[in-house]
Amino acid sequence: MLPRILASAVLLACLAPPSLAAATPGPVLDLARLQDQTLPNGLRVIIKSEPYWRAVVLGVVLRSGAKDDPEGKSGLAHLVEHLLFEPSQAGKSLSVEVENLGGFVSASTTADFTQLTLAVASQFAPDLLPSLAATVFGARFTAEQVEAEKTIILREIEDRNATPLGRLDNLVWSLAFTRHPYRLPITGTAETVAGLTVEDVRQFYEQHYVPGNTALLAVGDLDPTSLFALSRQHFGSYAKKDRPAESLPAEPEQTMPRTQVVPLPVGNTLLRYAWHAPGIAERSAVCAMDLIYTALDRGETSLLNRALEQKGLALNSQAGFLTQKHPGLFMITAVVPPDKELPAREAILSVVRDLRERQFSEEELGYLKRLLYADYAFANQSYADQVGSLAFYEAIDTYKFACQYLATANALTAEQIQEVARRYLGEDRFTLVIFRPQTPPDEGREA
Repeated sequence: MLPRILASAVLLACLAPPSLAAATPGPVLDLARLQDQTLPNGLRVIIKSEPYWRAVVLGVVLRSGAKDDPEGKSGLAHLVEHLLFEPSQAGKSLSVEVENLGGFVSASTTADFTQLTLAVASQFAPDLLPSLAATVFGARFTAEQVEAEKTIILREIEDRNATPLGRLDNLVWSLAFTRHPYRLPITGTAETVAGLTVEDVRQFYEQHYVPGNTALLAVGDLDPTSLFALSRQHFGSYAKKDRPAESLPAEPEQTMPRTQVVPLPVGNTLLRYAWHAPGIAERSAVCAMDLIYTALDRGETSLLNRALEQKGLALNSQAGFLTQKHPGLFMITAVVPPDKELPAREAILSVVRDLRERQFSEEELGYLKRLLYADYAFANQSYADQVGSLAFYEAIDTYKFACQYLATANALTAEQIQEVARRYLGEDRFTLVIFRPQTPPDEGREA
């Protein structure tokens, strides 16, 4: 699921019907209003006409991300994404072209996919399709560009490693995973990035930036018939090619806790628990996990808040779960006073144990489902939000699940949610990383 806007979610939940089962709200993303075509070269085009604002958001999503980096070359997918905004084959930078029209352009690399997004006034969107297609499929890279961009990324890595949360995130994933590439940072490490070459960049680009691995999405003030024709003209002209078959090592089941303690110059203790969690292949389990983290992290009435903040055991706590193509992680993070660490850890494990041992009441489950509906509604307000949701699910499954997500969640029973908690949130199957105040300086050690 995408990040939530809690304050707005609570407001909408209060206005929603008392039972979603009794009065289900209208769909946030209506599948009946979406059209798609697959071009002869394998590229998928997905369009949603929204004429309310005279703007269009275009998105291109590649079904390749950091998980597809070759062995020993982590950070390569991220480097290629950075290089896309260098001048294209035609000698014009897409970002400069869009910004000159008063629009914005952005790109991101995740573990599972790479996405480019641009937004402009609707009258300019058709004229940008040739440049967008050339950026995705016709880019050229020089050694000088690669070395310059590596310098920028190395600075990003240094900045991230300088923050406790950045270090915590990297350490949790690297400890929780032993074989699957999710264990590696999306940006790569300073060592792997420094070793990347222009030949690495070109090879990755030629293998992954191909029509059969790509989807073009558009939401806004547009004519679908016209945009499909323009897509065939500008994106369909590239030769049919599919990405290499994905062959990733399966992550062995975790059967016992993994714990690491790192002394740092921080004022409070920072700790994070992580459990292996379902991937997109288990849609119902994914939605059950979203309802579980909603229960844990729904503001002042949340299970974590009542167990930690309200008892003075934590200054802040939160739960997090992001659906991924392969099984990922469900996490609980807390900032606690140094003298409250052990009681806070016991409280967190007690809350998780309760999720395994009891079922939500009908009233509780109805409330959680209203919150989830509110979250999803607010996370898909803008055209860019909608392109983001559609691209997200298209990359790891199919865009249609973005439209079916709420119905899947609403159909879940308390028994099904408890079964997911029991299956994934095991008593002895967690990873725990603790950053303790450094007194005295020491090396990382196991607790």
